[in-house]
Amino acid sequence: MLRTVLFTACLLGVGLHVFISVVKSAGGPNAFSLGLLVWSLLPYASAVGVAALAKNVLVGVVPVCLVLALDTWTYYAVFVHPSASTAALALLAVPLWNLVLVVPIGAGATWFLIRGNKQ
Repeated sequence: MLRTVLFTACLLGVGLHVFISVVKSAGGPNAFSLGLLVWSLLPYASAVGVAALAKNVLVGVVPVCLVLALDTWTYYAVFVHPSASTAALALLAVPLWNLVLVVPIGAGATWFLIRGNKQ
């Protein structure tokens, strides 16, 4: 069941970022939008890597769901209700935040909670 949740969240994230890179890209797909797509998918790959390395898939499911939530919020903040002319810069910054903060903190917190429940 958890593998299905992990796969579904990753598939939704890939779909969101392909949509952003292909449909929402000014001028259509180009080298920059392809690079943005790859950059945006790295947090999903790292969460799947954490899930593969952990003994419990939940350690990867929580971060991938958090990444998807932040990416969905970013889409809203950039395309639906932008608050500034520089809102699109979030598309470059959020994948870094996901890689550096969201995935490690989500995986670490989940691992500690699972570890604490076993004792």
